[in-house]
Amino acid sequence: MDIKVLHPTNHIMPATEEVAIAEATSATSMTETLGTIIVPEEVDAADEDKDKLPPNGPFQGDGADPSQAAVLIPARSTLAWMTYTISLNYNRLATSVLSPVTHWHWHDPIPHSSLILGAVPSSHLLRQLRQYHQVGGIVNMCAEFEGYLKAMQELDLVQCWVPTLDFHTPTVESIWIGVRFIEKYEKQWVQNIKLESNHRRIYLHCKAGRGRSATVALCWLVFSYKLTPLQAQHVLLKARAQVDKNIYLHPEVISFDEQVKDLEKESIITRKEWPGH
Repeated sequence: MDIKVLHPTNHIMPATEEVAIAEATSATSMTETLGTIIVPEEVDAADEDKDKLPPNGPFQGDGADPSQAAVLIPARSTLAWMTYTISLNYNRLATSVLSPVTHWHWHDPIPHSSLILGAVPSSHLLRQLRQYHQVGGIVNMCAEFEGYLKAMQELDLVQCWVPTLDFHTPTVESIWIGVRFIEKYEKQWVQNIKLESNHRRIYLHCKAGRGRSATVALCWLVFSYKLTPLQAQHVLLKARAQVDKNIYLHPEVISFDEQVKDLEKESIITRKEWPGH
């Protein structure tokens, strides 16, 4: 597998047919803490069949290193902790007892893709996702939680951790990191379906699967398909009722969409038609 080292930058500078992704410069100061992030280039065919994780476990160079969690996870005030706890418990209620009314679920598949969008998983749910949904990759958008690393290693799961503060929109750089990771798995998923072999899906989550992770999901749809942010928003809402209804209006999403259009105009990427359009 070829490796490209990306240094902090505020814009996209594609150098190959694949999209060059800048490092995340979120409120958690990931670039200041980790310095250079190593982002894998397009997966070689020989690598697609590798199922075993390296000794460093779920972290394979995508996103932030969980070993730096003590530095990356921000301290929270009592008020912030209470807000988080109330919000999380409300989500649990809305996706269980109130689900017949709210039509909310803990996680939902995004149609025509390998992507499952959901709320923060427990170690038990990780096992279920691995066993029953063939999940092989995790995109974790929570700045407050680096993930169940031991459970992920036992289950042969790879994680891309993109720490983003709760109730905040991911930066454009953070969005690109998540999108690139999803796209890598999506290509393997499509290829394995054609070969009728075991295919692995992506579980993309934040705390509730409504804001931070939904933003990355929307942007991945815009990157992969000929969809406007508004059209991608409609796809998400149809798949997952509780998604924030105004994600497509966020400045970070608008900026991402402009960058995607530029890449397509320069023939660096090719987007597909959304099925049914």
